[in-house]
Formats: sequence, structure tokens, C-alpha cells
Amino acid sequence: MSAQITISCVQFSDTDYSVLKVAVNLLIKNKIPVTLLEKGDVQGKIIAVDIDSSEGKSFHSQFDYSGKRSLLLLSSDMVHDQRNPVLRKPLRVQTLRDILYEMISDSAPELINDKRATDEKIIDPAAPLP
Repeated sequence: MSAQITISCVQFSDTDYSVLKVAVNLLIKNKIPVTLLEKGDVQGKIIAVDIDSSEGKSFHSQFDYSGKRSLLLLSSDMVHDQRNPVLRKPLRVQTLRDILYEMISDSAPELINDKRATDEKIIDPAAPLP
């Protein structure tokens, strides 16, 4: 079985969690090996945190970055964080999918490179036209 990137969320509303599920399913459809963990399981390699709540802010401030884990921050307000990507709410599926793709590319490029290699075999711009 190939490597998997796990994604967790902290303090997500039901709506935001649904958007996250659709974004993850789009990644899976594009053959990116990701798994969305159940609500409450914060052991993912990528953890999306809604920092509008006091629990989310506390999780963010106490987060342990060991083990090559990374945070994606979500907020209704403008937030400047030089260490973590920040998405402004309301969440959009495509925007969330794109940032997750970038984060996976940064943390496990071999998972993305495998897909690109497949794409290059299918669409080779140097191939002669039929």
C-alpha cells in the first residue's frame, strides 16, 4: 500500500467539515493519496484549524510541529501568520483543495510526482499528432 497523507480538523462547523470532505474527495479522485480523519482525531500530517474559537486559538498556540506536521489556519478575520497558510472564511471547495494540494506537494512531493509522471505519459506535448 502506498503512503497516505492524513488530514485532521479542529473546531470546524458542520458546513466547513462538509467543504473539507468534498475538497479531500477531489484530491482522491485525482489520485492523491489522502485520508480525512474523523472529527476529534488530531493526529493528521495536515491539521486545519478554525482559529475563530478560543479552542482553535489554543490548539494553534500550543501546536507541536514535530513529525513534519503542518497547520492550515482558517479565520473570518485577516490573519498574518508567516509559518502557516491562512484561508479566509467562508471556505470554498476549490480554494481549499488547491491549498491542500500545495501543502501535500511541500510535505510529500513524491506523492505528487507519481501523479505528474502518469499525466506526462498520457499527455506528451512532444508526441506527434495523429
